[in-house]
Amino acid sequence: MHRRARCEHRQPALEAADRCWRDGISIFTVTLTREQGGQYGLSGADAKFNAGLVRGFGRAYVTPNSKDLTAILVTIANQMPVRLVE
Repeated sequence: MHRRARCEHRQPALEAADRCWRDGISIFTVTLTREQGGQYGLSGADAKFNAGLVRGFGRAYVTPNSKDLTAILVTIANQMPVRLVE
């Protein structure tokens, strides 16, 4: 995807994250990347952007190793509040 297309999706993502937070939904992000730093859409800046989507008690996770994903997702699941629904 070229840079302009990526940037066009940035604002709607932020707006969706804000709507979720207004509705009481916390957001965690998990970014699988080996890159670090840089400008949006390039050189690992996606991880920085994704971290900006975190809301509520959520947290941003970044890992270069796919083997870490299970542990990260379990950590996230353990941090989520339990809600009983009838």
